[in-house]
Amino acid sequence: MNRIDEVRKRITETSDTFVRVVWPTIGRILGGGDLVPVEEVTDRKFAKEYLDKYSGIDCWQVLHDKSQVRGIARRVQRPIRKLFRTFTIRHGNNGAYRCEFEKRLEAMTSKNGWLRPAVMIQAYLTPLPDNELKAVAVAYMDDLISIIAHGEQGTGFRNPKDWYMGHTRPGVYAESEKQYFAVIPFETLERQKRKAKWIVP
Repeated sequence: MNRIDEVRKRITETSDTFVRVVWPTIGRILGGGDLVPVEEVTDRKFAKEYLDKYSGIDCWQVLHDKSQVRGIARRVQRPIRKLFRTFTIRHGNNGAYRCEFEKRLEAMTSKNGWLRPAVMIQAYLTPLPDNELKAVAVAYMDDLISIIAHGEQGTGFRNPKDWYMGHTRPGVYAESEKQYFAVIPFETLERQKRKAKWIVP
């Protein structure tokens, strides 16, 4: 299996896990309804090239009784030793392409109505094959982007301030380059009295 096939397989497994394992715990708190992955309601090119890559929407929450729909962004992580009470947003990429933070910030501040996720859900599960939900956090995407754009940046997890910059090891998302991401501690949302939930089943 080549690298592209491995990534596609991981994305499919993440989507399936989110629907089966994460949503039953978090769905009721978000108002219920159905959770529909974007690839189930559009042709594959539109789902992957536009909704996911451009808008950051991974799935739709559909409330039939209220005739309402909103987009959701998801993260699924499998920590081995520790649960990090944080949200992460990709940030910075050496100019190769526009990062997640830049796209969400432009959509949030523009008056042109560009699509973006309303809600961010970050779930922590045990390694496969156990696949058990350990904790899940939920916040509004605009709150997370606003904290990065206007909050005080720290130097790292020991001095996080409102948020700080982290990075992956080379080879996690790309063969030779690090991927950078903004880390927002859950405590920042609590301190700023923003609506957010941290749930341990």
